[in-house]
Amino acid sequence: MDQRGCTLVLKLRQGVKFHDGEAFNAEAVKTSIEFYQNSGKQADLNPVTEIEVVDEFTVALHVDRPYSVLTSLLMDRGGMIISPKAIAEHGVEGVGRNPAGTGPFRVSSWAAGDNLSLERFSDYWNPDRIKLDGLEYRIIKNPTTVVSALMAGQLDYVMSIDPVNLPVIRRNANLQVMTQPTIASVVIAVNTNLEPVSSKLVRQAFSYGIDRQALARIAYGGEVEALPASLLVPPSYWPSTPELDNHYTYNPEKAKQLVTEAGYPDGVEVAICANANSVASARCQAR
Repeated sequence: MDQRGCTLVLKLRQGVKFHDGEAFNAEAVKTSIEFYQNSGKQADLNPVTEIEVVDEFTVALHVDRPYSVLTSLLMDRGGMIISPKAIAEHGVEGVGRNPAGTGPFRVSSWAAGDNLSLERFSDYWNPDRIKLDGLEYRIIKNPTTVVSALMAGQLDYVMSIDPVNLPVIRRNANLQVMTQPTIASVVIAVNTNLEPVSSKLVRQAFSYGIDRQALARIAYGGEVEALPASLLVPPSYWPSTPELDNHYTYNPEKAKQLVTEAGYPDGVEVAICANANSVASARCQAR
């Protein structure tokens, strides 16, 4: 990154191939990032105003202002470089079903809503890192079915378990439960284009009317440590701001006052849509 913070120079690894046999180089990076920007699906790389191909394996990203999150964003969707050949052949709507990246595994079969199978990519740039011949992801929508399949030995690994099922899994000697701190947060997203939540006062009332400590206890029980929060990051993470972390405390009287000030002396009703799992259900039912 230059001293102004407006140009990020990327030195690319050489000898890398895409899953469709195309060469990975600076032109491929330029094509992929421009495709991401122009797809209309995400705006996080819009501050990148120019993608300069310096040489075959060097790219310079120019931004219109200092953009400190750029390197982090490149570790996510926008920086997952897609083969230019796949982009040309399948376009915005089709490339997601016909992926061609540079990772150690490539898609071998895909049954939408059921399973996704990956096979070892023989031309991966670092073959010694690949310890498996392939991977199979199974899409199982029912949390109870997931646990049953895990207990029966039909699954090797489950990334996320509904907390209510953790006690029975811990009692199984053939299974290992691993937990670790995360920066994940659970939120109730609000559509501010709809009444009554278009009112700032109503939204503030919701924040004061939620007992976050009780909600965390109900949703996760004693199996997972969940903290009440006003911010999207935990206190242990560097962007956290301690003086704002508990900005909204549980205060139902203040919540009622704010709703009244917003013009709803008899209260408001809202519809909440949630996933079909115990954590989401608890969030919806909490008072």
